[in-house]
Amino acid sequence: MSDHQLNQLLPSCSLAIFSPDIDTRAAFNDLKNDWRCASLTLESHEGGITEAKAYYKDKKSPDLLVVHTSDTDTDKLIKSLEDLAEHCAEGTAAILIGPDNDVNLYRKLTRMGVLDYLVAPISTERLLDVVGTAALDRHGIADNLMSIVMGSRGGAGTSTTSSLLAYGLSELAGRKTALCDLMPGRSALPVYWGVECPGGLADLAKAFKAGDISAMYRLAPKASALLHIFTPSTDTPFEFALEHDEQMELLQGLRQHFPTLVYDAAGFTPKILKNIIPTAPHVILVTPPTITGLRATKKMISQIEPIRGGNSSTIKIVLNKCKEISEELSLKDIATVLGHEPELEISYDRNLASKMETGAWRDDNNVQKIAADLLALVDETADVKKPKSGKSKSGLLGWLKD
Repeated sequence: MSDHQLNQLLPSCSLAIFSPDIDTRAAFNDLKNDWRCASLTLESHEGGITEAKAYYKDKKSPDLLVVHTSDTDTDKLIKSLEDLAEHCAEGTAAILIGPDNDVNLYRKLTRMGVLDYLVAPISTERLLDVVGTAALDRHGIADNLMSIVMGSRGGAGTSTTSSLLAYGLSELAGRKTALCDLMPGRSALPVYWGVECPGGLADLAKAFKAGDISAMYRLAPKASALLHIFTPSTDTPFEFALEHDEQMELLQGLRQHFPTLVYDAAGFTPKILKNIIPTAPHVILVTPPTITGLRATKKMISQIEPIRGGNSSTIKIVLNKCKEISEELSLKDIATVLGHEPELEISYDRNLASKMETGAWRDDNNVQKIAADLLALVDETADVKKPKSGKSKSGLLGWLKD
């Protein structure tokens, strides 16, 4: 699994380990100290396959069961695992820790349904990698890329940046993408993309719960071959059609249907932001390089870092509308003020801003270059189509320092 996929709060999942080795149990128990595992339920037991089989005779097995064995007899080991499986609930995934790096054993185990085979001794990081992959896969989001785009203040350019990122992901990287916001009845996305969404949040939630894919796609229509747009166009600007828990269920549930999601968070409530930010591989903060914008950005970084385990590397700062006014701080001063070096600078382009308001922006010479730069922030491995040549006013800050 790529590193960025594990930079998020893992979805709820129950785990248990049976191991006779105190160091292995300690490595497992250390998962409790990692912010990404806060939603996991962990149980640690001394023993092995025999003890696990006896324990689950009259108890419900967890979502993921880790069992440590010292047995090197392949046939005997497989028979023991088959006996254990009879005492486990359907859907319980198993990980085996063993003493030998045996390729043939690994193949036999995976063929019989064992999720993974790890060779002892095992580290917490290795366990997190396997457990994290299993938890994400269980919820159907192991290969999902979710980006949350936030503005430091109103007018920062959140919707424009979200749209350019979605363009990069769908048009340049060729990924099936959904661009969504929660701005009831007053979103800019229908204008930018020339697509009207025929329903609201409650309609989309109803289709999602019913598993009605055709209705979901009707409510989130295509703006291009690989890009779907959703905004609650029919909702009133003065109230949300769904309660908080229902909104969270919908926002997270959409990940099962769209491998790539871009959330324009301008219309998200503070409570929604606090709950969804930890579940994203990264957060993009958009701000103008002004004192008001940077002051708000610094405050937002200080609030985002604690709910992401104190890790600021997954917070991407985009300086937008640069060169719009003369009273701007230097890039060096901005990095000092924020305590975080911005990753991208986008110069203000009045012509592009006008085109966004008329929906005629996709043929602008600047669009592909800016979109490619934003794409690089969220997926460095993306196979990007070469942008058309053209004069660009955007660029990674590293280039500007040469």
